[in-house]
Formats: sequence, C-alpha cells, structure tokens
Amino acid sequence: METKRTGNAHIGEARPSRWQTVAFTDDQPRSSNSRRRRERALRDKPRSSANLGSLSGRRVLVVEDEMLIAMMIEDMLKELDCVVVGPASRVSTALALVEAEKIDGAILDINLGDERGFPVAEALQSLNIPLVFATGYNVDSLGPEFANYPAIRKPFRSDQFRRILADTLLKVN
Repeated sequence: METKRTGNAHIGEARPSRWQTVAFTDDQPRSSNSRRRRERALRDKPRSSANLGSLSGRRVLVVEDEMLIAMMIEDMLKELDCVVVGPASRVSTALALVEAEKIDGAILDINLGDERGFPVAEALQSLNIPLVFATGYNVDSLGPEFANYPAIRKPFRSDQFRRILADTLLKVN
C-alpha cells in the first residue's frame, strides 16, 4: 500500500496547513483515460501478423516534401519491416530513385512544394509498381488516369496506413 500526503491549506490565513494521509491500493478503479489508452494501443496493433509479415523486406519508395511526415512514414514502414527507399522531396530525385533502385511499391505525395508528383506516378505506372497516393487534399484531385489507385488522406493513423499498404502491395505481388 502506498501513502501520499496532500495539503489542505487555508488561503489568506496565517496558520499552518493541516496534513492528512490518503491510501491508494491497486484494487481502486483506474481512470477511464488509462483504459482508453490501453484500448487504443490494442486497436493500433496489427491484427494479423501473417498479413503484415509478408510486407517484410519490401522496398518502398517514399516521396514526400514535408520532412516530419516523411519521417513518420519511414517509422511506420520500419515497424512493418519494410526497406525505405528515399525519402525524395523533389520529382527529379524520385525519378532518379525509380530508375536506380529496385522498388516494390511507393507512397507518393501529390504536392511536392511547387511541383506535382504525377510524373513520378507515371514512371511507377509504366513499370507496374504499385503506389499509394498520400494527400492532404480531396482524393478527387487525382484525375481519371489515377482514379484506380488507392489514396490515403493526411493526416492518417498508423492502422490506416498499414491496411492500405498491405492491401496495395499484397494485391499485386
């Protein structure tokens, strides 16, 4: 049993505070916040390691100009045991990686600063490399030539990312 002392000060009075002892035991109910955190942690864990395990070793190109988002995507890919190619923040860098590297799939931001990512998407499409668009905008902005490709709207949760990546890469490969 743990004890904790809490003060009972009287504001504006010159007399000293009174102290009382409060006991805490493990059988007391926990707050609903800690219960929600545990439930959220369980929900965010992969449901089937067999499905996500097959992503192990997949080489995924990351094309994203926002460094914090690129780092977040890298972390998510590493949790899935994927190999990160890039990240590339410019179209020219991404195209060079498409030509030079073996790539099993890609996560592609549509807006790359003052550039659009569609030339990279076209290069990936010509090589039959599956890709997922990541955008902060409406997915209708993809246009008809890329309407059949999956898109995930930023900001996204790790469970959404895992699901769409597994669906995309495992459907093709």
